[in-house]
Amino acid sequence: MRFIRFLIGFSLVFLLVYPLPRWLSRITSDFYFSFPGSELLGIAGIVLGLLLVIWTVSLFFLVGKGTPVSTDPPAKLVVSGPYRYTRNPMALGYFGILLGEALLWQSLGALLYLVAAILFFHRVVIPREENDLERRFGEAYLDYKNTVPRWIPKLSR
Repeated sequence: MRFIRFLIGFSLVFLLVYPLPRWLSRITSDFYFSFPGSELLGIAGIVLGLLLVIWTVSLFFLVGKGTPVSTDPPAKLVVSGPYRYTRNPMALGYFGILLGEALLWQSLGALLYLVAAILFFHRVVIPREENDLERRFGEAYLDYKNTVPRWIPKLSR
């Protein structure tokens, strides 16, 4: 039941937010970029980003015994899978999707949306999440925070 509630809520949010980069792409259609292979790179970004999001969400359910939603957060700190290399792989997956869309549509408007999303996550979303994780998991999260970078994956531990 928890998974079904999350899936419904996530789908509703996705349906409300997804049209924004496409709309920006359309209203800024006079400003575009083009280079050979941009569409193929865009598709790759979307697919890889989506796979990363699916992987990280599944870890919240399977390992953390919760969801990525603050009303039903994980009971256990998730530090496996891509979380071994970066503290925010779910956001990086989302950014990959947005970058892929911008490349696929060759849209500066969608690229600006990506930049705005990155800034919003970095300045608003992630600090709130980190405060909550510190409160809920204490020293375990602080140790994790001190050894795993926020954004740029650390490929060796």
